[in-house]
Amino acid sequence: MHHPLEMIILAKQPNFFIVGAAKSGTTSLFNYLKQHPEVFRPAVKEPKYFTSSLTNFPHNGPGDQRVDSKVIKDFDDYLQIFENAEDEKAIGESSVDYLYYKESADLIHEAFPDAKIIIMLRNPVDRAFSAYLHLTRDSRETLSFEEGLQKEAERKRQNYEFLWHYKSVGMYYEQVRKYIEAFGSDRVRIYLFEDLQNDLDHLLRDVFTFLGVDPDIKPEDTKPLNFSGIPKSKRMEALMKPSRFQGLKKVIRTFLPKKFRSELLYKLRRSNLQKIEMQKQTRKELIEVFRSDVNQLEQLIDRDLSSWLKP
Repeated sequence: MHHPLEMIILAKQPNFFIVGAAKSGTTSLFNYLKQHPEVFRPAVKEPKYFTSSLTNFPHNGPGDQRVDSKVIKDFDDYLQIFENAEDEKAIGESSVDYLYYKESADLIHEAFPDAKIIIMLRNPVDRAFSAYLHLTRDSRETLSFEEGLQKEAERKRQNYEFLWHYKSVGMYYEQVRKYIEAFGSDRVRIYLFEDLQNDLDHLLRDVFTFLGVDPDIKPEDTKPLNFSGIPKSKRMEALMKPSRFQGLKKVIRTFLPKKFRSELLYKLRRSNLQKIEMQKQTRKELIEVFRSDVNQLEQLIDRDLSSWLKP
């Protein structure tokens, strides 16, 4: 991998990374962080530069090549996404496959040894189901959750992108341990999805303190983002896709103020998604799949995770 030291010294560079896990609240967290005046977030949502050398392109799952097309593979191109940073104290990006492809911990450390790492973890059973709903929402997954679980090994062999790896992504212990080993525990902060839901103010104050920015700033917009579900209307969901979403925004921009139209589009999309429940037997089976890993993780991060193992 090419990242010459002189380029790093001259360029504005990231000093923190949200590395995952996927479907654990990272999109919402980064949205809250970017509202802080001392935090810079690039326009590119998930550059995935540090995993670009660890995966095989193209990926072969439905919709995977659209995801592949957004990956940044060149280091100079990667640095350019931070070029609009000004005097912000915290400059960062969020690519949630960095945790899953744990070898990226060493690659990030090699390029930016003083970086700070933020990890968000969610009950791996719920995370797997949320990933399934996400892919279903985007008309990529057509099987039932149970069928998708059975197909996981085959899909991995066929080189589907990581979001299809419902169970594997939730095996957090080795993933988290790798980052602690690479950066040291003082440069790694680990939060739970429950922290985001139950005490957002405390979580943000802790994150801001960790990043060295004013901890008293409170974001104005604290809506949860990147929610999953089954679309009630596929036509409506398709209309909300980024490519068409811009067109829809242009139409209503003439008539509605920015804040109002943003709220309207958010409510429209959220109201079009309905939640479905996981089968109780599937939950029981997945708890056993993850039990050993959760127990190891509990010791590693010194957090009570017993609720993750309850049916």
